[in-house]
Amino acid sequence: MGGATEGAKSGGALGLIVATVVLCGIGAGSGAALTMFVLKPELAAGTLSSETSPAATKPAAAPKANGYGGPAVKPEASVAKARKIVEMEPIHTSLAGASKTWVRLEAAIVYSGETKEDRAVLTRQIAQDALVYLRSLTLEQIDSASGLEFLREDLSEIAALRTKGAAREVLLKTLMVE
Repeated sequence: MGGATEGAKSGGALGLIVATVVLCGIGAGSGAALTMFVLKPELAAGTLSSETSPAATKPAAAPKANGYGGPAVKPEASVAKARKIVEMEPIHTSLAGASKTWVRLEAAIVYSGETKEDRAVLTRQIAQDALVYLRSLTLEQIDSASGLEFLREDLSEIAALRTKGAAREVLLKTLMVE
């Protein structure tokens, strides 16, 4: 009885090895067939040559200077023409409802176009409008992240209205409450 169990154990190991080799062969053949017939049909038909290859039919493109396929343009030159950032003077004011709560706001305005008026004059006018708007706010309106986002959006809208669309947005640099 001892010999029968040893033969079954060695036959089981041999069967496992044979099954593994057969399954690996089937997997390798399936992968090769998938590559040949589905992913690269030119290889299966045998029509791939140097004259009909995709690289031979397309003209060789000149390498682009920026490495991403776009035109070789200095980004700072194009951005400087399109946009200009002008810093506002710091605004100090008290908030509505609490005379002892003071706010200091430092911001900048992004202009994206030419304006008929001087940008420095427009920036001072926007700062005055922002001062009036800040005086109407309460601390609860700006004490969260969403409140700061609403403040930035409202100031951007004020700037766009004052400049007739020449100001794209207002960038908040510092907002201190004491």
